Amino acid sequence: MQVIISWRHREPLRAMEEHINKKLSHIERFSNRISKTAIVITQEGTRNIVEFKIKLDKVPEFLVKEESHDMREAVDSCIAKAEHKIKGIESKVRDKKSGSFIG
Repeated sequence: MQVIISWRHREPLRAMEEHINKKLSHIERFSNRISKTAIVITQEGTRNIVEFKIKLDKVPEFLVKEESHDMREAVDSCIAKAEHKIKGIESKVRDKKSGSFIG
């Protein structure tokens, strides 16, 4: 999986990038079809806005976004949302392959 981390209005934090990469390796357990993850971390005053744009093979790209005063909390919330979304996508793909897809 290709990971791109961009920072807006602040200097990059190596510890946060390591935290993100560690959490993303956890997400890879749910799907081996993740091809690219682009992360944008923006600081506006005391607010931290984190956006994850994730691309899975043969599935449209999706975006998860979270805002918090604590950057680590925003990152962790984004990863939890992305994990939930990926599990849902993979479940639909499995159901469709087995022929029991309703939707």
